[in-house]
Amino acid sequence: MTESPFADHFFHLVLLGTIVSAFFSLLWRDEARGRRRFFARMWTAIVGGSLAVAWAMSFVGGR
Repeated sequence: MTESPFADHFFHLVLLGTIVSAFFSLLWRDEARGRRRFFARMWTAIVGGSLAVAWAMSFVGGR
């Protein structure tokens, strides 16, 4: 069965992380190097943190 790429939650997580990180890096940093570093750190925190929380929740129970 083929699904739309928009049906995947991970794709939405990466898209949201990219948009939010780009917005705040443009808002809070003035230099290009600082923007790139802040973007990378924030994107990693959003995506990595979400995956870490999802992994931790897998031990709590549920499906």
